[in-house]
Amino acid sequence: DYSRTPQTKDRGKGTKPVLWLSDDGSIIQEFYSVHSAAKALGISAQEVSRICSHKAKTIKFNLVYKSEYIEEQRLSVRESYVEAA
Repeated sequence: DYSRTPQTKDRGKGTKPVLWLSDDGSIIQEFYSVHSAAKALGISAQEVSRICSHKAKTIKFNLVYKSEYIEEQRLSVRESYVEAA
């Protein structure tokens, strides 16, 4: 059997992990991609992209790209370190 099954660990070009956040900023769920978030939440992939890009007019879910969330966390830790010094 030479059938090839795609590996889920190898992300394709343009795949961005998405985080679903609660109102206080804690992570509710992490999604592998925009498409998997859309499928799980029952909204379109375009709507997920608009929410993550801060271009959506109405926001049903608090979604951000994982890279953006990590950057925000890194900056907030740095600011608290500077304030403590």
